[in-house]
Parts: sequence; C-alpha cells; structure tokens
Amino acid sequence: MYVPPNLRESEFFKGIVSFKSIGIFNTKYSIVENGAIIKVRNDTHVRCVLNESGKYPTIFQLPDSFEIIAPIMAVQIIQGAIPDNCIQWLSTYEYLDKHKKYIGEI
Repeated sequence: MYVPPNLRESEFFKGIVSFKSIGIFNTKYSIVENGAIIKVRNDTHVRCVLNESGKYPTIFQLPDSFEIIAPIMAVQIIQGAIPDNCIQWLSTYEYLDKHKKYIGEI
C-alpha cells in the first residue's frame, strides 16, 4: 500500500491494555501499566492478539491483557494519563503490517 511521504511516520498509542467495554464507535480499555482508562475508535485500532484458532478474536475471546496499536489521534483519555512509553513515534508501515497480520488487508 502506498503511503504519502508526509504520513510515513506518526505518533501512535502502543501498549498493553485490558478490555473494558465496546460501543458502536469506540472501545474502552484500561492501560495495564497504570490503570488509566482510554477510549479508542473501533475503525482505527488493532488488537495484537489471535484466538486459539489463529483468528482475530471476538471481544468474548480476548485474553485478560494484550497489546493494541492505534494512531494517537484516535485515542481519547477518559481517566488518568497515558504513560510516556505508550506514546511512540512509529512508521505507518509498522501499523499497516500489524493490521494485515491480525485483521487483514485495509
């Protein structure tokens, strides 16, 4: 997939979370490191986990904690603060590769 040069790197949330709830447009997670609560747009984040069959899991198949990655612009803080180490300047290709691995082609 072609990514324009000005979009090849960006700030992302990348961290270990636990699932809290899901809505039509967003999912709430608790950041394992500090308990902060975040809301992430459903159409942009990737849960970096597969179920026992090697498929992208439903919310009922999620482990207690797992990594997610999302553009920081798709993350809203509900309570607490995002730890500095969870905000990373990453290649857009890393995000796209994780999307392809866990969800499929965009």
